[in-house]
Amino acid sequence: MIMNGGSGAAGAVDRKNQEKLYIQVMRSLVDEIGKGTWAIGDRIPSEAELSARYAVSKITVRQALTNLTADGYLVRVQGKGTFVAGNRPVVGLTMKTRFTEGLFGRGVEETREVVQRGLAEPPSEVSRLLGTEGPLYRIATRRLAEGVPVSADESFVPSGLLPGIEDQDLEGFRLFEAIQQRGTRKVFRMRQTVEITALGEAEAAILGTSAGQPALAVHRLLIGPEDQPLGYSRIVEIGQRFKLETEFERIR
Repeated sequence: MIMNGGSGAAGAVDRKNQEKLYIQVMRSLVDEIGKGTWAIGDRIPSEAELSARYAVSKITVRQALTNLTADGYLVRVQGKGTFVAGNRPVVGLTMKTRFTEGLFGRGVEETREVVQRGLAEPPSEVSRLLGTEGPLYRIATRRLAEGVPVSADESFVPSGLLPGIEDQDLEGFRLFEAIQQRGTRKVFRMRQTVEITALGEAEAAILGTSAGQPALAVHRLLIGPEDQPLGYSRIVEIGQRFKLETEFERIR
């Protein structure tokens, strides 16, 4: 993580300074973001432009941008460029989830299928959580472990958050990863709620089972810089052989 301050002046770096060149570029870019030269959501200059601006190699610039992306200041959108994601660093934990076989502890092969997608009117609670009105882009997926349906996932995002999502192949879709890789904002933190519920008719149809049986529901609200809600997911899990295991890994 890099804090605001240091050699932040625009222009060529100080080669007499013992500080590494990419660190100096990072400090300057952080200062520019802090001063409002680029607002959140703005595209910053290209690697070639920054290389010329600071009189350093593209490799040096790429290292600076990679670190600032990991710290939450920037987000890269393939084919579009690099955008400002926030004006303060992301600290804490990154989360990975996977299915494991609860009885034997042996890894289970997981696949994910998209069953429905498109603009839809969200439930009122989702609109309230995201602070929006009108249709949102909805992606419904089904996860299978060793070919057996075990969970139904439903995600809602504003269309502008993931440009071009209407034309993208969503095979294996995961909302958190999609936002981090292609979103115009980056996830700063996540609020998760877990509850025991009864399987609804729509979820039962997706999972090929009967409604009313007990299920585990996981609600996830993804939040960006300045506490802006970005997206919402609801995961409903069933089954006796499989469990949802969450692994937390510290970053930077």
